[in-house]
Amino acid sequence: MIRPRVMARLGVILLAAAVLTPAVGATAYAAGSTSSTQSLAAAVSVGREAAILVQLGVFTQANGQGLPPTVQALAVQGAAHAKLVSALRSTEAVEQRWLASLQAGGGQAFPPVQQVLTPLSAADLSNASAGQAISIQADAFMGALDSLLFDNGGPVTGAPHDPPTLQAALNDAVRQTAGVKPPKSSRPSSPGPGLPTAPPIGAPPATSGGHSSSLPVVGGVALALILGAAAFLWLRARRRVPAFATARIGAPAAPGPLFAQPVPSVVSPATEDAAQMSELLDVSRRLASITSVDEIHRVITREAMGLIQASSAALIVRDGDQLVVAHEARPGLLVPDRLADGAIGRVAETGQPTRQVSATEAAIRQLPAALLAVPLVAGGSVAAVLVMLRPADWPFSAEDSNLLMALTPVAAAAMHGAAETTDLMQRSLQDALTGVGNRSRFDRDLATVIADPTSQPVTLLMIDLDHFKAVNDTYGHPAGDALLRGLGGLLRQVSRPTDGVYRYGGEEFALLLPNTPSGEAADLAERVRNAVETNRFDTGAGIRLTATASIGVATVESGDGPALIALADAALYEAKRGGRNRVSIADTPA
Repeated sequence: MIRPRVMARLGVILLAAAVLTPAVGATAYAAGSTSSTQSLAAAVSVGREAAILVQLGVFTQANGQGLPPTVQALAVQGAAHAKLVSALRSTEAVEQRWLASLQAGGGQAFPPVQQVLTPLSAADLSNASAGQAISIQADAFMGALDSLLFDNGGPVTGAPHDPPTLQAALNDAVRQTAGVKPPKSSRPSSPGPGLPTAPPIGAPPATSGGHSSSLPVVGGVALALILGAAAFLWLRARRRVPAFATARIGAPAAPGPLFAQPVPSVVSPATEDAAQMSELLDVSRRLASITSVDEIHRVITREAMGLIQASSAALIVRDGDQLVVAHEARPGLLVPDRLADGAIGRVAETGQPTRQVSATEAAIRQLPAALLAVPLVAGGSVAAVLVMLRPADWPFSAEDSNLLMALTPVAAAAMHGAAETTDLMQRSLQDALTGVGNRSRFDRDLATVIADPTSQPVTLLMIDLDHFKAVNDTYGHPAGDALLRGLGGLLRQVSRPTDGVYRYGGEEFALLLPNTPSGEAADLAERVRNAVETNRFDTGAGIRLTATASIGVATVESGDGPALIALADAALYEAKRGGRNRVSIADTPA
């Protein structure tokens, strides 16, 4: 007999990643869909294949190519590369049976359905394993999902549905097919966990008229409710709930000893599963809204402790060939230079979760301890390891591991999204030629520094190359570009770590100096001027150029950004008018 907790866990794992975008549920799936249960189950297989291809790196920008985020819910959770390839082959075999079954009714499958359900060629399988492009585009998966979910595998009528609609429909298909099984006499071998079972080749397709296709679903739901109620009453009779126990499900321990025992959960299994499913979906929404890399690390750790009772937790990420601590719920939990040793290192290497009680784990400072470590897999490789710890006399269970593994695809996708967003933001604020901050970055940082009382006084240096036009006219624009790049690098070298370096426009640069009085700023400006004058800038082809710069300096104790820029600009004009290659300091306003 399948326990209600197991069914609830399956629901959690399948639905967790479906909420990675606010579009979930934005367009409801029509209840009167004409697709049969068989077509819906085939759509789930297509979604799973797309998810595996995303994890292998074939579709590196899944959402950008139109695939609904729901496909990530059908991924092979926490799988290493070899398991992903094996799962892809298994899914291909299942899809071939679905295609034969759909064609057995005499109809011609919609071309994208035919293409996606047909097994990949040997070349495509090889490319997919290597994370390279295959002959089938993401658009074909979109068309196949559209056809299977809304038109029973036939030609799509009307305009294609948008991703939110497909997403809601795929969610519904997962729910509808989860409990549907063909008759025992025609049931083929199981394709693996999480996939609906395909009918044998040549079996007639399920009908979509009337209510016949919904009867197995209704019956399955009714049976599940009866079993759930019976199990709930039986467990309730066996459990004794202490009157004082009112702790929130999965709440972490209050501050205290490193491995203080949290208050155990005392609610019924059915209620606990429902709460965990709801909480996991809420976690997915919260993670999807975060774009900061540092913040996503902290929130993943915090949310994991909200799902699994633990005394502490940490997130370990890859930095090149090294494992580094991205966030610890309690500082000093792990030994940073021993992360690659022992269980944590094995999880990062193999992509397989582990749970154990250890008295020898080198990376854990306080032993013995119960350890649960799960991989966060992205692009077919382990991007991070989530580590949970609690007292040795309270080991983690298989259910703890399964629930945490349900979080990992959501967390991995959120980490990837935050990293891409951060990278795009950084590039949008960086001058493409010189690599220093651009004008947008300067405007943003200036407003921040001016508004911060702890950054006063604020000094601005406006730096302009002398006779730069002559360089372009004499040596060409490539030489001029090389000179600008060289000046950007030189300014980074002579400035302090707290200073901001920007290309203000053309051959004009800016240095923003927080907490810098006028006298100190004048010394720095003179060092900059001297460094430019004495440097030999390599412009390529064996040509080294000399250059000079005029610098205007302005300092304010308070005020606004435009006023500071105006003062520095006026000082720069004085330096130019005074003969160039000099520093001019603006009078400090009263």
